[in-house]
Amino acid sequence: MKRGTLKSEAPHPQRQGSEALRMAQPLLAGFGLILRTYHWPLLILTLLYLGSGSTVVKPGQVALVLRLGRLVGETPAEQIHRPGFLFAWPRPLDEIVRVDVESVRSLEIDDLTYNPTGGRSVATFARRDTIDPEVDGYFLTGDRNVLQARILARYRVRDPIAWTFEQAQPEAALRDAILAAMVRTAGEMSVDAVLKSEGRTALPRLALERAQLECDRHRLGVELLALELPELRPPQQVQDAFSGVIDAAITAITVIEEARRYQATEVPGAKAEARRILSDARSTAEARTARARGEADAFRSLLAQAEKEGPLLRERLYRESLERALARVTLRLLPPPPDGKRYSDFRITVPF
Repeated sequence: MKRGTLKSEAPHPQRQGSEALRMAQPLLAGFGLILRTYHWPLLILTLLYLGSGSTVVKPGQVALVLRLGRLVGETPAEQIHRPGFLFAWPRPLDEIVRVDVESVRSLEIDDLTYNPTGGRSVATFARRDTIDPEVDGYFLTGDRNVLQARILARYRVRDPIAWTFEQAQPEAALRDAILAAMVRTAGEMSVDAVLKSEGRTALPRLALERAQLECDRHRLGVELLALELPELRPPQQVQDAFSGVIDAAITAITVIEEARRYQATEVPGAKAEARRILSDARSTAEARTARARGEADAFRSLLAQAEKEGPLLRERLYRESLERALARVTLRLLPPPPDGKRYSDFRITVPF
């Protein structure tokens, strides 16, 4: 007996194709039956599916089309689709990303202020005497004073492509840029400059300019319109001390202003009164000096005359004195003086 090797026969390829075709014939027949029976509904569903990617871009919006995850278009003009009808393939081929580019968006930032809900009750927070860096936000001024602020940012999307694709979380990046700009700007100012009315305007303005430069550097594609500080104050733990200092400064300014107003009112009046008194004194001095000089001149003239005509002058003076003394007497009798210049038993009766 001859021993040989047993070989298994492989199926013939043509035979395999025939068997597969024979097995697929019922499926093809069923599919054809479905097409013949429901061809219009299937056609309508197919058209609806193909048209489901088309949409209308609303006013104030732009649209970006992603085809298999890649942005469609070579230039920004081709990539950004303005308001109007937009044709795109249905999912999963195309994806439409809408971006609002006209409305003003708001971003409230409270990282630089207290947070009473950070794991503690409000009552516990109110009793604290220190600042907990893990709970309370704050920033330092240039003279190392602690302040807290709540920031409200208003912005608009300027570059929808950069806003959508440059950063994974663009709003978080915007928040970080604003916080960094605010902290750095406040660190260049004193606490008095920040808390004054001018500082409340200058601080957000300078921080906005710095934050815009940071956003442009990181290509966030936004335009910062305004930074507002609805809350800017020292921490609650030192609020009373700050209020006392501010009240004292306001009182000092008020007293100084009142003193200046009093000075502006009273000093001119006092100077005018002083000029008037000096003028009156000079006039009085000149008048009295002139009168004294006239009396002195008259006395000197009288003295010279007395030296020349002594007896006659004495007689005239005697008579003038008597006339003045007896001006109210109705009966007058003027006896001559005696030879011895003395009267003996001489009486004058003056009736009233």
